[in-house]
Amino acid sequence: MLIFKKQNNIELRTFKDIRSVTITFEDGSQKEFSNAELAKTALIDENWTSVTINGKTTLTSKEWLCDTI
Repeated sequence: MLIFKKQNNIELRTFKDIRSVTITFEDGSQKEFSNAELAKTALIDENWTSVTINGKTTLTSKEWLCDTI
């Protein structure tokens, strides 16, 4: 499960039914993952700029912080 917390307030977005996660990193490279378990290490450990979940929900690192449970 990935949890995204908006940096400006306490809004949370929780994603349970994840079929694909595409992460774009600061250097412009992208990695695609088939589930949240595989993606969360990259989101916690690397400098990402945006995340696309299930091909349509895009979150940017300027607005969101990522955490996992």
